[in-house]
Amino acid sequence: MSEAQNKALAQRIVDEILNQHDLSVINEIFSPDFRSNGRHIGREGFKHAVAGWVNSFPDFRLTVGPLIAERDLVGFFYTARGTHQRKFMGIAPTGRQVEWTGANFWRIEGGRVVEAWLTTDRQAILHQIQEPRGTG
Repeated sequence: MSEAQNKALAQRIVDEILNQHDLSVINEIFSPDFRSNGRHIGREGFKHAVAGWVNSFPDFRLTVGPLIAERDLVGFFYTARGTHQRKFMGIAPTGRQVEWTGANFWRIEGGRVVEAWLTTDRQAILHQIQEPRGTG
């Protein structure tokens, strides 16, 4: 696939899977042997991960910077926003709006996503949803 086609596939991940929460698209564009951050998680593992974010932050949405492509890799930086409506990392829902940043890099072979390197500033999320501690 061309770099332009790979960028279009990465945009589908953002638009359809991450922002519209349509997990069925994962079966179409992800390899059954998908690896994330060096670990084999397959399609089902990726579905489970996205579902976890959407469960905790039902209005979860990403805004991405420019898609950058070279050969079989596509990457972008993003800002995500959502409302903490259900438990996240053991913390009960707070109803707080949170915002965090991260970067995603996808490797594409034969029209399917085969590997990803994903970073998320979870510390920023935890800082925003945890109750302030008293000083004394």
